[in-house]
Order: sequence, then structure tokens, then C-alpha cells
Amino acid sequence: MLKEGRNRIVRRMFEALGMTVSRLMRVRFGIVGLPARLKRGQCLELTPQETQRVLQWLQPQPEVSKEAAVRETAGTRNHPRRWSRAK
Repeated sequence: MLKEGRNRIVRRMFEALGMTVSRLMRVRFGIVGLPARLKRGQCLELTPQETQRVLQWLQPQPEVSKEAAVRETAGTRNHPRRWSRAK
């Protein structure tokens, strides 16, 4: 997933794979999914629920220091080790 599409990055990614992009369509803007029936130049009013989701999404998240993040995850393992080093 791309966070931003500057300087024709999508076209360049596909070009690197030997493919040509003829047209691009935006399907989402942030957390708001865009309906297929919404054409260029048209607008659609958000529902109150969608508005609340966007407002919550825009709230800055408290930053967690690296030390606190390490302390929180210390001693936990999300997956078993799949390999071991030969000695």
C-alpha cells in the first residue's frame, strides 16, 4: 500500500516490472472509500459516522518512546524461531 503517490510513483513501479499503466483511478482517500459512481468533479457528503471516523483518524496519536516500546514487548515472542545459526 502506498501512503502517497507523488511523482508518478505508481507508473514507475509498474514500468520497472515491464508493464504500462494506461489510467489510474483513486479508490480511497485516507480512510474514506470512494464509491465507483463518483465521477470527476462530483462530490458526495459524508455520513455523520464517516465524519466521526475521519475526525478520530485526524487526532494525533501519543508518541511512544523507543525505550517504552522495548519494555512493553520485552520477553514476548510473536512467532517461534524458524531457523537457527549453525555453529
